[in-house]
Amino acid sequence: MDKDTAGVALPPRAVKLLRWIIAYHRRAGYMPTIREMAVAQRMRSTGSPRYYLGILERHGHVVRAAGLPRTLCVTEAGHAVAQPGGGNG
Repeated sequence: MDKDTAGVALPPRAVKLLRWIIAYHRRAGYMPTIREMAVAQRMRSTGSPRYYLGILERHGHVVRAAGLPRTLCVTEAGHAVAQPGGGNG
């Protein structure tokens, strides 16, 4: 498991999703929808990316506005964790 900047282990799928979100944003210029995340990550339902986004949000790696599409924002801490090696290790 990769660790966030506080040294807390994050599930590998959460880190993989975070890296994919950053890459998608760089390529498209806007954030993906929950459904796009589910399809790209081969998740069976939209509940899975919601679950991992919740973990990332609780750890301070992303912020989002409830009820509005494409309002996800990756924080500096999120960018640090998404780097190879998981920020600090």
